[in-house]
This record gives sequence, C-alpha cells and structure tokens, in this order.
Amino acid sequence: MQQTAGDENDVGEDDDAAEDEDEDEDDGAPAADLAPDAPDATLDRSRVSRIVDDRTSTIRHGGQNHR
Repeated sequence: MQQTAGDENDVGEDDDAAEDEDEDEDDGAPAADLAPDAPDATLDRSRVSRIVDDRTSTIRHGGQNHR
C-alpha cells in the first residue's frame, strides 16, 4: 500500500494534537498552588459527624427525626 503526501500530513497533525494535550495535563505545579483557598478535608469532619448522627437518629425513631 502506498502512502500519499496527504496521509503523512494527517499522521503528523494527529501527533501534534496529542502532544498539545499532554502539555496541558501536567504543568508541574503542586496541588496546593492550584487551589490555595481550598479547605482541608479534615475541616468537614464535624459536619459529617452531624449528618451521620442525624441519619442514625432518624433510623432509630422509625423514620422520624426527634430532637
């Protein structure tokens, strides 16, 4: 099978597009630099505890949450 000049260009264009995508994926910046204002996951522990307690209470009281 013979390749034409058009086929060679198509392959080259696809390779260039793949290289461009790779460059965008990892710029080497640490995660903290990408989202400096993002809270730590440990800060939500009390909120998670309240949700679990509320759901447990609801289950114990037959679907009614009594406080």
